[in-house]
Amino acid sequence: TAFARAVQRTAMYIRKRSALGLLLAHGSLVAWLLCSAPTIEGNVCDGVSPALLLDKDRIQDLWACASAYQEANWWHVTATFMAVYI
Repeated sequence: TAFARAVQRTAMYIRKRSALGLLLAHGSLVAWLLCSAPTIEGNVCDGVSPALLLDKDRIQDLWACASAYQEANWWHVTATFMAVYI
């Protein structure tokens, strides 16, 4: 019937809007976590950038920085991991 089709279309519209809302909320949370990342004290991460991923000679500097950051800000690393992957 026409009523049943109207109800189905309305339900589909609501599902699509809910999925879009969840996607936007999740994206906002991840963006906020990445933008609000605390800094690390010391000079372990001086000169570290994503470009070091391509430099085989300095990849250990990147690893040392990541390890020090994770140790100093474990709660932020855990929250970001959970927001991105769970």
